[in-house]
Amino acid sequence: MDSALARGAIFLPTATYVRFFVSSIFYPLFPELLLFLLLQPPLSFALVSPLILGQTIPVVIPRLHAWQRRRAVEAELPFVGMLLFVLSHESFPNIIDAFSKIGELGLEVFPGLSREASILERNVTYGGTSEASAIESTFASHPSEQFRSFLHGYLTALLTGKEIHDFAREEAGRFVASLEEKWQRFARLTSSMTEVAFTLLSIFPVGIQMVATTFLNPHSVNLLLLSHTLLVGATVGIILLIDGVQPAIHDREYPFASTAILVAVWSSCSLSMYLGYLTPIESLLPPLSVSLLLVVSSRRHFGLLHAGESEIGLLLHDLAEESRAGASLPVALSRVMEYSARFPSTRDSLRIFSTLLDLGYDPVAAQKRITHGSWLVRVSMSILAVAFQTGGGYELLDRLSVSFRRISDARHSLSVSILPYAVLGVFVPLISGGAVWFLSGIGSLGSFLPNLAAQSQGPGIALSISLTSLLSGLIVTKAYTLSLRNLVVMPPLIAATLLSLSIFGVR
Repeated sequence: MDSALARGAIFLPTATYVRFFVSSIFYPLFPELLLFLLLQPPLSFALVSPLILGQTIPVVIPRLHAWQRRRAVEAELPFVGMLLFVLSHESFPNIIDAFSKIGELGLEVFPGLSREASILERNVTYGGTSEASAIESTFASHPSEQFRSFLHGYLTALLTGKEIHDFAREEAGRFVASLEEKWQRFARLTSSMTEVAFTLLSIFPVGIQMVATTFLNPHSVNLLLLSHTLLVGATVGIILLIDGVQPAIHDREYPFASTAILVAVWSSCSLSMYLGYLTPIESLLPPLSVSLLLVVSSRRHFGLLHAGESEIGLLLHDLAEESRAGASLPVALSRVMEYSARFPSTRDSLRIFSTLLDLGYDPVAAQKRITHGSWLVRVSMSILAVAFQTGGGYELLDRLSVSFRRISDARHSLSVSILPYAVLGVFVPLISGGAVWFLSGIGSLGSFLPNLAAQSQGPGIALSISLTSLLSGLIVTKAYTLSLRNLVVMPPLIAATLLSLSIFGVR
């Protein structure tokens, strides 16, 4: 238990958490037993399931915290390597100095490692031990092996007298290559998962049609409801799996309310259609209108994010070229500002940074005023601010430019590799509608499946096609945009659903 709490950075007395653990396990046992004795399945299972989930909370919480801690730190390690590379240009920083600088840059730049820095600072200040012992006790149980290996290499370099600048350059290159590999693995895994999901969603309406035909009785509605529930659960599982293997991104999130509004509108219209108040075509018009409005309203936010990622490597390259020509960093920044129209997304951030420097602000304090939504832009500007402090030249800027370009290109290649599957997702409702139409045509040829043609015109099939379209849209949104908040794929998918219902005559 001590190890689990330490890995998750949960600072509670072990005895307190053990009492919580025992209470969560044993208190629900008596109600669960009563429910099993007094109620018949499946009602008893439905009521007991939330209690069983509650019993797993004490086990899940430390593991979830440890996973989040590892994921955040490993996502930031490439940029920490770059920061240390710049920081060691004219100095010989130890681990305490490096973590102090990370904490100074703030949570907006290094949200994961800033928390690690605060833990280390607390242990150094109040632990009553040496700095080396505080570092060892703080990170010995850290869930990230990659992070522990980095710290071990850093300590070894300090003890053996190796140049920290060389060590930081090697580690930064290794971390950037590792991050590129992670994005490539994520692209391959996401492609496979979306392919499987689309196959399942495409044939689902046909399967529902055949099952309802075979078992046409009062329980068909329950079967339909259960099937839809399982399909929603499978989709949620796929989305969570994609999110679990995705490298962490600390971009400023667009409000999730937009996605919730679209799902609520789509669900209410589908329910009205199933109850007979709307036709299938009418039930899709409000979601289409809402999705178009949401995409238009969020277009600027996501456009700035994507443009910022592409521009930051070019910006650092231009600064390096000006510095190579003999200009100091402040002068190089002033010259780059003269043609800042090349950087429409980051132009305002550059202007704020340059103006504050002219007013006498410290570079690190100036970069904290930058509010760009892209984490890649914020972290690059913070490292640039440290370069202003250390007086780094064009060699540093050149290497930073190459590293940020590699990371940006890796994320861009992901979008390119997922694009065919995003297009395939738009065709899911057309495939489903065509399959239902084909199957109903078979049913009309003879009496061996007398209910097949009739079932294809029922509201249950239209509801199934509409539901699979929504779930396909959510999977495509997560896989293609790395978020459920960018709904750019929803309008074409809803339009494809409308086209499918119109062409194949599903009523």
